[in-house]
Amino acid sequence: MMPSVASPPLIRLKSLLSTFWLRNILGVCFCICSYLGNVLNVDMFFGVNFLFGSVFVWLAMFTLGASWAIAVAFIGALHTVELWGHGYALFLFTMEAVLVCSLGKMGSTNRASILVLLYWVVFGVPMALLLYTQALDLPWSTSLLIASKQTLNGLLNVMIATFAFTATLFVFPAFRIPKKWKEDNSYSGLLQAIFGLSFLLPILLSEFFELKRNFQRNVSDELAQAEINVRRSSLNTATFLKLETVFWGTSLSKINVSDDLKKIEQLVEADTSASPSQIYSVKNDGSLQLVYGQAANLQKLALPVQILRDTQEKQMSFLLGCHEGNFMSLFAPASGTDLLAFIWRAETAMSISYSQHTARSDFKCVSASPEEPNGSSDETSVAVLRGTDPTASTLRSWLEAAVQAQTSFASLSPAFLQVRYTLKPSILQVQQDTSTAVQRLCFLAMLIILGGQILDVLFRKWVAKFASISEAYLKNRKPAVSAINPNFREDRAISFWLDRFAKAVEHEEHSKEQAQQKFSLLLAQVLTPVFATDSAGKIKVWNPALQELSGYPEDEVLGKPISHFLKRSPVSIVANDARHAKELLFDVSTKSGKTVHLVIGKLGTEKSEIGHVLTSEEKVDPASSTSYFIAQNVGSFKEAQAKLLHASRLAALGEMASSFAHELNQPLNVIALAAGGVAERAKYDEVPKEYLIAKAERIEAQALRAGRVIQGIRNFVLEIGDEDIVEFDPVVKTKSANDLIREQLRLANVTVHINAPSGEIQIKGRPILFEQAMVNLLVNAKQAMERQALSERKVSITFSVHDTVLTILVKDTGPGISKENLERIFEPFFSTKKDHGGSGIGLYVTKSVIEELDGSIRAIREIHGACFEIKFPTAPDATEG
Repeated sequence: MMPSVASPPLIRLKSLLSTFWLRNILGVCFCICSYLGNVLNVDMFFGVNFLFGSVFVWLAMFTLGASWAIAVAFIGALHTVELWGHGYALFLFTMEAVLVCSLGKMGSTNRASILVLLYWVVFGVPMALLLYTQALDLPWSTSLLIASKQTLNGLLNVMIATFAFTATLFVFPAFRIPKKWKEDNSYSGLLQAIFGLSFLLPILLSEFFELKRNFQRNVSDELAQAEINVRRSSLNTATFLKLETVFWGTSLSKINVSDDLKKIEQLVEADTSASPSQIYSVKNDGSLQLVYGQAANLQKLALPVQILRDTQEKQMSFLLGCHEGNFMSLFAPASGTDLLAFIWRAETAMSISYSQHTARSDFKCVSASPEEPNGSSDETSVAVLRGTDPTASTLRSWLEAAVQAQTSFASLSPAFLQVRYTLKPSILQVQQDTSTAVQRLCFLAMLIILGGQILDVLFRKWVAKFASISEAYLKNRKPAVSAINPNFREDRAISFWLDRFAKAVEHEEHSKEQAQQKFSLLLAQVLTPVFATDSAGKIKVWNPALQELSGYPEDEVLGKPISHFLKRSPVSIVANDARHAKELLFDVSTKSGKTVHLVIGKLGTEKSEIGHVLTSEEKVDPASSTSYFIAQNVGSFKEAQAKLLHASRLAALGEMASSFAHELNQPLNVIALAAGGVAERAKYDEVPKEYLIAKAERIEAQALRAGRVIQGIRNFVLEIGDEDIVEFDPVVKTKSANDLIREQLRLANVTVHINAPSGEIQIKGRPILFEQAMVNLLVNAKQAMERQALSERKVSITFSVHDTVLTILVKDTGPGISKENLERIFEPFFSTKKDHGGSGIGLYVTKSVIEELDGSIRAIREIHGACFEIKFPTAPDATEG
């Protein structure tokens, strides 16, 4: 029998995760994923970020425990410092992991969500409001939005982690996982995560995308309205300035502006609705003389004043452009007096011409650079301007944002009319809407988590109720009246199912009882010995046929180990070969002391299992199933087989007669010559003492050599069972086998090469049986090469040891084995050399002998010659070559 090489055990996930290195590698992976999950955040709009790093925090808590979860939370939250410019979120997220892990435990998916909810309600939200309003000086509405968003973010992440973990356990139920992972998991937790995510995520996405669309639509409307307003204001301002310039120019042309300054001041201050801020008299050289108002940084007009004066036919007004954000106009009277220049405040012009004027608006005139063309009225641009401070948060930059619109202004000098107003009221309104939506979603998430906890409690109670109903039903065959509520479909279904289950159990029990009765009757009447044992090898059945065979009545053997009555037979050739590893040969000692040989088998059981059950001394669970065995008395069959083996050895001995004669003749001739030499010398003279001692020692050595040859012949013809099982070197016994038929091989011109490793090889068994097997193989090879050329008759025997298996390859240079004969080569009485006296039992006996030594042999087809591969388990101290 070829020894079964133990296959590597299946590595369980639990043992892997208990190893130091794998746990650390998994923890580092969670840290990296947590950090990346926060880096790859979702920015809904103006700084409302959703982070996903804490998903891996809870996965670490479920699988690795609190320490790794806290480490993962800290590493992942480090990115919030880079994202928002402060470490308050780092503190909040790390404290979340610390408090939840201190109250939760590994694998506690049901408890994690409620603990996260309690953290944010009791500690997280109050602390966030305190930090953001006091430390960061954010408005209450902004702080409330951030705290609500972080709460919703935490609840969503713990739901995602719960879903990922429980869904994995659900999809792969065959995973062997640590007990801590699964002791607190339930279907209610999985249903809560599925329902929560499937309900919350679509609503969240629709809410935020709708808010974002409304915000973008509002900004677009603001830009479009700003463009319309700035165009309209440009026309209105130009018209207003021209009319007011004519009005004031006409009024002042009647006064001597150089002498009556007091009168001009009174006239201007009397009109509070739309009066200029400064009035200048323009000289011919373009220089200016202040007539009214505070002096400005304006000395001279860069205009061809004389040309305007000479070409005028009537009084005219001109828009000059901008000065320090204010508007300038020019009045040219028809009378030929000095030109008048007016400066109008932007606020004055805006209050008259800009319909959207509010306190948040900024209205001014901007001079164009020389590179900018003095375009037409349709050169208008609008844009949203945000804060440029790189350290400011996205939300703060939006709160400082403004809409700027400008359009070209029809004046003598290139200029633009620019209007800018803040978006803060719109941002605050959208922020308020967002905060309301987030709070609404938070409340919804809280309800889902609380509902999941209630569902878990109800589910556990329902399972306990189902268990109690089932137990009572199986015991009494009817449910307790108080346990079943027929008004509910589920209870009615339980009652119906239990009724069918009870009937099926009753039918199965009845069938088993009938089968047991029939089987017991069969065991009592059958003439074949049958016995049964439990998994501990204790006898449970001992039928009358076996009682008659063994002489032991049933009451003397029940409950005793079967190994007390059976022992493994020293020769199991018949069972091993004839029963194909389904049965083993055992010896049973009868009560009278007689030994009976039995073939014992169990249908569907491998030989190694039978041997374990029948010989094991281990303590096994007695509640395990009973194994039945059928025995057959094969004593006569075994004796015939042993005689066949002995006859095979005698046949081989006959073939080795010439070798034995050669081995005996040599020492006998030496003895005869030595003795004759001493006798001849003694006839004629005195024989020296030294000469006699030398001749006596030579005679003794040759006599011992002849004795060893005779002992080898005696050993070779021993009966089976006469030799003890010992450890021996197969290389040495192979050489002995070669020596036994050396003369035959020499006469047949066969050369044998033995290749063995340098170290010693030890196997356990009977050396004579092994030696006979090698003799059979050598004789078979010699006979197979009889038709080969004398120079090509070679046999090689190669030994190699790998792990605990010895492999022997016996190759010859004969014609080989045909494909059709390969499967039958070891069958008894099958021979390809019947015409040359082949008996067909040589290879059959060889196979039986090798399997008796717990080895295996097989024939291999090769291109040239035949090859037999033999494998043995080596002894523990064998060295590998």
